[in-house]
Amino acid sequence: VVQWLDKNAVQIRNAGMKVEDLSHIGEVAFDKIIIAIANPIVVQEVVTELKNRGISDDIILMRETDLFW
Repeated sequence: VVQWLDKNAVQIRNAGMKVEDLSHIGEVAFDKIIIAIANPIVVQEVVTELKNRGISDDIILMRETDLFW
């Protein structure tokens, strides 16, 4: 993992984890983006936001997860 991004970065950081706000995407070079979100509606929202930021479909990987913070 090169960088962990999340819209709720502040809350996650307060829980002691190293995470950056989504606005930091592109500050670090990457080959793939892995989306690990349980809610399929939120996954689609994230994919749409990434595409709006110019991220290509072919580097977005999605993985179902049952992890909840």
